[in-house]
Amino acid sequence: MKSLWGMVERVLSTFCKWYVTLWDNIDVDQLLERCKALAKDVKTLNKAVRLYDVFRCALNNIITISHAMKLHSYSAFKSTKHD
Repeated sequence: MKSLWGMVERVLSTFCKWYVTLWDNIDVDQLLERCKALAKDVKTLNKAVRLYDVFRCALNNIITISHAMKLHSYSAFKSTKHD
């Protein structure tokens, strides 16, 4: 259980740093790589912790940020393509 809370703290502290960054200043590739690494680390936790809501919440946060970054990257690509 201690490892789960440690992982939750890592996920939250990682994203808190990005929440204060303006969209145009986000390094999408770096954040996506960080999301991949966090997701991999979360999935290596003991299978017993997967039953807890806090596990699912941490994993869902990672997935949500990943999807948001992919959409941001796509919209930035589309806007430069039309200029």
